[in-house]
Amino acid sequence: MSTYFTSSKVTITMDASTFQEGLVEMICLSMVPFTSFTLKNKGFQKIVGEMAKKLGVSMGHDAVRHLVITTADSSRMKLRQTLREQLCYLKLDAATRGNKNYLAINLQFYNETSNKSEIKTLDIVDTEGNHNSLYVKNQIKETLKKFDIEEKQILSICVDNAANMTSAVNKLGIRESITQGEGNEEPEDIDENSANILQQWVNDPSEILPQWVNEDTNIQLMRCGIHTLQLAIWDGLKNERVTKILGRIRQVVVKLRTPTIRSILLKMYGKTQSLDTVTRWGSTYAMLDRLLFFKDYCEQHGAERSKLFLCRSGAGAEQFKKVLAPKPCRQQRRLR
Repeated sequence: MSTYFTSSKVTITMDASTFQEGLVEMICLSMVPFTSFTLKNKGFQKIVGEMAKKLGVSMGHDAVRHLVITTADSSRMKLRQTLREQLCYLKLDAATRGNKNYLAINLQFYNETSNKSEIKTLDIVDTEGNHNSLYVKNQIKETLKKFDIEEKQILSICVDNAANMTSAVNKLGIRESITQGEGNEEPEDIDENSANILQQWVNDPSEILPQWVNEDTNIQLMRCGIHTLQLAIWDGLKNERVTKILGRIRQVVVKLRTPTIRSILLKMYGKTQSLDTVTRWGSTYAMLDRLLFFKDYCEQHGAERSKLFLCRSGAGAEQFKKVLAPKPCRQQRRLR
């Protein structure tokens, strides 16, 4: 009987605002291309087009593009108001994806409204291959200008150990009021400057800023601890004995990555062998871990394929894997 009373129609509770948020998330988070919103994409229009029509939302290519831009502008305006007179930290990182170079500028601050620390991405810049410190410095200044963030709001900038990054921060940290001063001007009293800044920043007497905040203070440079640890690990791997054993291991790995054996491994295990690279953190551990996964295969075929013979390299791989294995961080108890 239920088949006679079951309706083929589906009722969905959704307003136009929620629908538009979904469209923006499809573009920005799921990386759905704008071409999906053309009339030629009949399948997509058939599924979503009718719903958009009922809600009065345009699904055209240009309309969706305009929606993304206006949403970004609105979010930027809200963030600009939130960051007004906020002390904050910057975090910079460079990456390469799809043969393009990007500079990410993130900001961390304490949000009194939500009572927690928040991290926001201010911008991701396509550097078009420019990596020098002056270019990075200018990109930072332009990004800060977009959000009306003054340099005196920046307590520190965290970067990796690349020379261009550290140099950019050092150049940015020099106050323009110092470098542009006339030679015949009398130096201002530091205590008076500190008092002026405290007067400008502190609206609530209960809020106390660090004593070192003044006009002559440079932005503090912080080197990324994880990147520094990675450099230390690579220095350890440059040991002569370690280099020799890893060299033998990589010979086996390269053999496992040949098209013939690669297809065999994929068919037998559903996995393939990876090779470590200098720019990829933890890649040596991943290479060793995967090689030990294929250890039985190497031992079975080592006699007929000499380059697959692990011998002592297998024991070395196990030792190095234990050393390079990530360790869980334990929280220290607070002393009372």
